[in-house]
Amino acid sequence: MYVPLVSVWLNGDKKKTKSLERRKGGGKGGGGKGGSEGGSSGSSEGSGSSGSSGSSSSGTSSGSSGSSSGSSSSSRGVPVTSGSSNTGTASAASKGTTKIATIPSGQPFAGRTFGGGTRDEIYGTRQYGSGYPGQTVSGVAGRGFPFGFWPLTFGGLGGFAIAHQLNNNHEYGDPTNSSRPGGALLTVPFQPPNSSNNTQTFRLLSDNATLTALIPSIISSCSPASSQNIKATPFTNSSAGPRPEQVIQYYRSSSIALGLDGYNNTSVFSNNTNATDTPLPTIGNQTFLNCLNSTIGNQALLLDDSSNSSAAIGMQFSGYLLTVLVVVHMMRWIV
Repeated sequence: MYVPLVSVWLNGDKKKTKSLERRKGGGKGGGGKGGSEGGSSGSSEGSGSSGSSGSSSSGTSSGSSGSSSGSSSSSRGVPVTSGSSNTGTASAASKGTTKIATIPSGQPFAGRTFGGGTRDEIYGTRQYGSGYPGQTVSGVAGRGFPFGFWPLTFGGLGGFAIAHQLNNNHEYGDPTNSSRPGGALLTVPFQPPNSSNNTQTFRLLSDNATLTALIPSIISSCSPASSQNIKATPFTNSSAGPRPEQVIQYYRSSSIALGLDGYNNTSVFSNNTNATDTPLPTIGNQTFLNCLNSTIGNQALLLDDSSNSSAAIGMQFSGYLLTVLVVVHMMRWIV
């Protein structure tokens, strides 16, 4: 499988340069394990990086609501709600679902599609609006939810210049909007192990349920520094980040973002869809970054294929009701 960050890095500079020829806002997730590339011996220009696969975690980590077990979200589904409606369950072990339903009236974003995204399509690029299977347009306005989760919203962190792209008309609410699937947005920092000589900080941004599941998996698989003190905090306008220009990889239809402190991707401020992403700085511990990227891709919550979204349930119930009415009508003629 092609891994946008790692495959580019391993195959040499020629492919690296080619990967930066276009700046596409959408895309089908890179076709494999993307991430945030950066060579260990110099400035790197790829659009993704992945490495060692993250195994299922059994460690514990302090999340937004306390200690959480790494194995719990992998073995059973986490309820996912949108507003007051139950949209099914999601788990780290899920491969996603190919089932697509239409959200019925009376629910948030009625008329849009829900479901259809799989694990192989989870990787996006560095551009907001990427990670939508089979789509190459930028932005998130009016889009469906192939993975069941709403795209991130950056509140006032994006600035006016890119507000139209980052959160059109605030249709997904503020970062603190607890009615979004998975809950309000949280952010958590990670530093490489033995980082006394490497102060690079990576920040992961996503909903409460997703981060609560990912934190113990990352701790178990990647051994970040000061793992006992790692804790997710609410994402607000005063948060340390990641800011949109610091994001080095989006995942799951832009509902998860991995950022790097100090990175400044000026292309996010451009209306030119062909603008080139700013090259990443030298990555001090490429192995750690690879581990972060692959663990996120392999362990992020995805809708369970057996789950019935509220949209699907609504349509199934409508069909069932129609069948009952037909049978009752026929019985009247028989009697």
